[in-house]
Amino acid sequence: MKNHIRYAFPRYAAYRKLLDAKLASLNDYDLEYIKYRLNYYNKMDKQNTLPDTAESLADFKLKNHKRVYFFDAFEYTRYFPLNMKICPLFGYIIHVPEYPSITKSRPIEGDNTNSVVMKLEK
Repeated sequence: MKNHIRYAFPRYAAYRKLLDAKLASLNDYDLEYIKYRLNYYNKMDKQNTLPDTAESLADFKLKNHKRVYFFDAFEYTRYFPLNMKICPLFGYIIHVPEYPSITKSRPIEGDNTNSVVMKLEK
């Protein structure tokens, strides 16, 4: 129920203010540890170009994806401008994607930089 209410609420504008408040509250935590964890989940160290098939957040809709994965990704993507793009790659991933993609899992060996891990199917 919470996911459907969150999905029905207008995106970005209202959430941007909430994000600013959440980021401001990070000063209460160990910022070095937070950076360490972020760098573990997102190993990219340079800006990358996404393919033409990348999905804009405006087009990131429930009807195009598996419900559980979608809602878990939407919980975080809702804070960002709708013109931003992502490559969601849902399910158990055993290969490294060609382009930076949001994944639930990634191979533990080799260059797995393009697998940006998020807590999906929680």
